[in-house]
Amino acid sequence: MTSAPAASGSVSPVLGFVGLGLAVLGTVLACVPAVFGVGVVVLLAGFVVSLVGLFRKGAVKWPSVVGMIVAVVGGAIGTVVLVVSLLANLAGPVDPIIPTDTPSTTSTDHRIAYDGNERGAALTRGDRGRIRRRSARRRRHRL
Repeated sequence: MTSAPAASGSVSPVLGFVGLGLAVLGTVLACVPAVFGVGVVVLLAGFVVSLVGLFRKGAVKWPSVVGMIVAVVGGAIGTVVLVVSLLANLAGPVDPIIPTDTPSTTSTDHRIAYDGNERGAALTRGDRGRIRRRSARRRRHRL
């Protein structure tokens, strides 16, 4: 036995509300780039269910119309979000290697040059003498 429609002769807009709900859920899912494909499938299902609900005789039409509009707008917004996120994650131009003025450590002279900041650097006799004379001059100037 089937139940009789309501006394007013209108059919309940269940398909319209189901389509509207699917369209809203699909819009939310389509705006997340990781699950964009699932969102598009849910949007298509919402659009189709809303379309079927639109052509039911005696049913209220507004939920179906709103469901179809939300499905189309949600698909457009989801596509824009996906494209923007893909473009933002593209690798940008790589900076060229900028030459520096510091000598490389792969030179043939294997001792470390003394720059005044390093302690325990390998120094030649000439370097040590020059450093002693410089520090003696500094001590004299302080006095």
